Amino acid sequence: MDKALSLPEIRLQICSQVASQDTLANLARTSTLFRDPALDWLWSGSELTHTSISHIRHVIDPDAIIEGKEYPQYGMIVDLNLNPEDWDRILFYTKRIVFMSIDPKTYTEPRLRHPALLKLLSSPSSLDTAFPRLRHIIAGKTNRTEDLRASTLFFSSRLLSVDIICNPDNGLMVRDALLERCPSLQRLSVLDEHQASDLPASMTLISSTVVRLHMLSALLCYNLSWQALSDISRSSHLRHLVLANQDWNETKKSSPVPKPATLPFPCLQTLELSPPNAESAVELLRRLEVIPRMVKIFGLELSITVDEMQEMFIILSQAPRTYLEELIIDAKHSQTDARGIITMDTLRPLLRHGQLCHLSVDVPHSISLSPEDVRELGQAFPRLDTIRFDSSSDSSMLLDCVLALSCECPRLADITFPLDFSVQTTPSTYSNSPDKPSRLQRAHLFMAGGADVGMLAQTVTAHFPFLTTLIVDEGMRYRNDVGEDYKVVTRACVAPLLQLSGLRVLSLNLEGVFKLTDTDVIQVAEALPRLNRLDIGGWSSDSSSLGVAFDTVIAVTDLCPDLSELTIYVDTTDAFSRSTLEQRLEARQGRRNQILTKLNVLHTRVKGKILGDFVILLAVVYKNLGTISVGTSVYLRPAFFLVDELLKEIRRVDSKYEEIGVQDIDWLRGMLEPIIEKQKRPRVDFNFPDLKIDPTEYESD
Repeated sequence: MDKALSLPEIRLQICSQVASQDTLANLARTSTLFRDPALDWLWSGSELTHTSISHIRHVIDPDAIIEGKEYPQYGMIVDLNLNPEDWDRILFYTKRIVFMSIDPKTYTEPRLRHPALLKLLSSPSSLDTAFPRLRHIIAGKTNRTEDLRASTLFFSSRLLSVDIICNPDNGLMVRDALLERCPSLQRLSVLDEHQASDLPASMTLISSTVVRLHMLSALLCYNLSWQALSDISRSSHLRHLVLANQDWNETKKSSPVPKPATLPFPCLQTLELSPPNAESAVELLRRLEVIPRMVKIFGLELSITVDEMQEMFIILSQAPRTYLEELIIDAKHSQTDARGIITMDTLRPLLRHGQLCHLSVDVPHSISLSPEDVRELGQAFPRLDTIRFDSSSDSSMLLDCVLALSCECPRLADITFPLDFSVQTTPSTYSNSPDKPSRLQRAHLFMAGGADVGMLAQTVTAHFPFLTTLIVDEGMRYRNDVGEDYKVVTRACVAPLLQLSGLRVLSLNLEGVFKLTDTDVIQVAEALPRLNRLDIGGWSSDSSSLGVAFDTVIAVTDLCPDLSELTIYVDTTDAFSRSTLEQRLEARQGRRNQILTKLNVLHTRVKGKILGDFVILLAVVYKNLGTISVGTSVYLRPAFFLVDELLKEIRRVDSKYEEIGVQDIDWLRGMLEPIIEKQKRPRVDFNFPDLKIDPTEYESD
């Protein structure tokens, strides 16, 4: 082992497998052997997480940072006053950066203005000495010309990827910088904030840029002219194309060049379209000579009718050549006047694509498929591993549809289906062979019609033994009869699921009354120790559900050490009656949970007099808890906002100290008291403006 660890390649490979940045930082601080490879991975960044240039503030003398008066809460860095020691420290870290962002990751991080950016490239530094490994850059999402110009100084012939804004005000500068300094650029994302207000000018600038970058393998942009589309469609390098707001009609108006009859795209593998309307997507798809491996059509305001969707499917099936393996239609926010019905006739044109592995149809239309229809789909797509239909859609699909598909598709691993339980069915005739059980790993089932939870749990457990994620949602329904009762969810209902020992996500967001005792919930945690998300109940569940003690919440997070999200109804009436806050924290001293980040306590009622202690307890026990969702009120005001404010105040001071504990309780209480007292102030009754209400009068003992 010692000989293996002496090899730099082995140490670098070990660090590459460490996902936590805190772990890498500790490794760099405590191990001489791993210091350099750990720092390399910390500062190099990745395709998903670019290193923010603002991180340099952590490695230099605070006195070297000159902050501006603009946005003081964010610490805007307007200049740097660096001595030789500061330069040495900066270069020690920046020389490791491969993926860099000029923009901060969050709004609370400081942004470097152009004088500070220029200072990093001035003597004794330079782009080659300070950033020799820089290959990918997010060059700033800002309209400030001087800041953007400073960002372009980081461009070089070594750059492979650039994300930058391009609009009529800065387009010429951006175009010239890209063409002069980045002739071998492989990926370009051009973000045009003004594409709607000045469409022709933006289209001209973007088009004239991309046609001269001949090595592009990935292009993400807004509207292109027909000439530019025609030119890039002949590229032998382009693999990934994203066209946002490519309006067919506007493109024709702005280009005197006749539109191409076809678009070859010989090497395109991924095509993503975010058109303003379905017609634009249809017209572009119609001209493709080759259907790429992945096609995605999406948009927040995109509306697609069932007929338009069927037309797209027909066009995809008529292309001369097809490599389609992944098809995603995402228009879940579609505001169509009439809801259509998706049937097997709608989907049948897709059956030509026998190599399809991923099918996602996320549109707000009703779905009507029989088990025989779904079986036909499965027989046409033997390689299918993921299928998703909009979970909010009305549906006449039965649970048998899930079972039938799993029988026909041995690779099926991920399914999202809306199911109808209003029709009682006989036991399913579809089942997997005992020798070849279903490999389904993720199931998101949206239920309507008042599901039998016990029957569902038994069926899922029997047919899908390898599940790692089970999400069962039931939308709010209106009871026809005032006397109609919600169904009751007991331990007997969920007991079959405890056999699925591999579950990492279990979410039961059901409309009903949950009667799970503290013992029941603890048994769930004991049976499923690998959970990282557990939801027992939801906002649609009845507020009369049985709440668990706060000790049970702590027990669950202890039994499931990877649990990061927990939704459960908590009874806080005796939270501090048996043990004071001091006693509780004393018992937990030195054992702060660092995994739980989100706690949703649903309809839990927290009395005003214990609210401060309640939040302190959660904040201290759960070091990285960032969200506490409470659905009730405190002092006649929504509790969520007050609890959130209290938690943020504790986190503000918690970040400055390595550990807070019992010794800090009085200090924390004093810090929260003004915030709580502010909520007790009388407020105006909106029904009687002259009447003031004192919220404390309504706070029971």
